[in-house]
Amino acid sequence: LVNGHSTDKTVQGVAGATWRNDAKGFTPVNLSDGPAGLRITQHYKDDGTDYYQYATAWPIGTLLAQTWDTEQIYAYGEGVGEEMEEFGIGCWLAPGMNIHRNPLCGRNFEYYSEDPYISGVMAGAAINGLSDKGVMGTLKHLAANNQETKRKRVNSVVSERAVREIYLKGLEYALECSKPTAIMTSYNPLNGQWCGSNYDLTTTIIRNEFGYSGVIMTDWWASMNEIGSHVATKENTAAMLRSGTDIYMVVNDPEHNSGKDNTIRAIGSGDLTLGELQKAAKNICGLLISLPCMERESIVQRGRGALSRIKKKLIWWKC
Repeated sequence: LVNGHSTDKTVQGVAGATWRNDAKGFTPVNLSDGPAGLRITQHYKDDGTDYYQYATAWPIGTLLAQTWDTEQIYAYGEGVGEEMEEFGIGCWLAPGMNIHRNPLCGRNFEYYSEDPYISGVMAGAAINGLSDKGVMGTLKHLAANNQETKRKRVNSVVSERAVREIYLKGLEYALECSKPTAIMTSYNPLNGQWCGSNYDLTTTIIRNEFGYSGVIMTDWWASMNEIGSHVATKENTAAMLRSGTDIYMVVNDPEHNSGKDNTIRAIGSGDLTLGELQKAAKNICGLLISLPCMERESIVQRGRGALSRIKKKLIWWKC
């Protein structure tokens, strides 16, 4: 589970972080919002002087896609990846690759195109650039979350052919040309089944057909429902885990179950198996181990070396 604030006090402004487990030796993976660079600022003091490190404002996804240049998008991924390492971010909550279908969608600037091929190859190139810098992006939001009105609850009624040929084709292309380890589901139900608990989406297609083996997370404070039920709640994490989604975003205090989710209760009643829970834990541990957070020194531990690099960057920006 993930909390809404970093448990690593050396990184401010993150969108969330995996929970620290000192007994098992797991340090938090810090997650930062995107998509036009990292949505984060950090504040440092040195000899009584305040320093602020700002992330680079990169071009939006739609503009990047208009280049039709995967080498440029790869370099963009590298650039974002270098800043992620500087900030202590392990996972970037981008690239967004929903299909442009509604001109009033408030997140169209995050997304690449109305064409799934362009969306897929651009997202794949960005992921490759990030990966080669040792960090990771998150392909999102899956699936068919293409309008702003009632974004979190509108039921997207889509034929299987359209889902496969338009709304998931970009993801398929991205998985063919890159090796992402994080995917985010969307808020909405797809044909009545909320995406965070949609077995056909996350397991049948994404895992079994597309061969994806990484972490799948919900969007922030998403709802889930049982198959055949129109009632969706934020507490139904058992339905989420059964579907093949691994992480619920977000829980402020997982140790004391501040979100009052039903995972432990479902294991006790037999509605959720220990194996389903272990499968999610395995995927989460795989993500943690693959990222540099397990070996990275904290920014505070870096001390003056980090501040020196920040000062040089500030000078460069002024030029």
